Amino acid sequence: MSESSPDRFGPFHYAGPDGFEAWGYRFPSGFLILEWISDSVPEDNSKLQEGHQSLYHSFEDFRTTCTGDIEWGRTPNAELKRGLYGKYNVFKDGEPVENCFVLEPETDEAARAALKAYAMATKNEELTEDLRERVDGLEERDRDAE
Repeated sequence: MSESSPDRFGPFHYAGPDGFEAWGYRFPSGFLILEWISDSVPEDNSKLQEGHQSLYHSFEDFRTTCTGDIEWGRTPNAELKRGLYGKYNVFKDGEPVENCFVLEPETDEAARAALKAYAMATKNEELTEDLRERVDGLEERDRDAE
């Protein structure tokens, strides 16, 4: 799909016309999260200093404000090491599922943050409650272990 496709979802890198850069993720519901790369933010723009995040409720809202280039599939981890690759085999009803991303919230703080964001983004209220309970339980377990 093209960079402007409102049907595309997953991780991306954004580069704005004024040099601003951000890491982003678009959920299947259309909800987008951007985290601005602080090195790309001019010192006179205090609004975006210190890793500011921006939330958009639809791809259209995002593109109204952010008119720069999108590189779909690019993640911060790709800058540091191997990046996104087929580490797990995922199956649904006995059939392989392609292009999945597996989270391990038991041990990964970033996975917990992703589950929290997904809980905010999904329109499925039961799933929202289940995800929040799961993450809250893990965080409580970790606090009790300290």
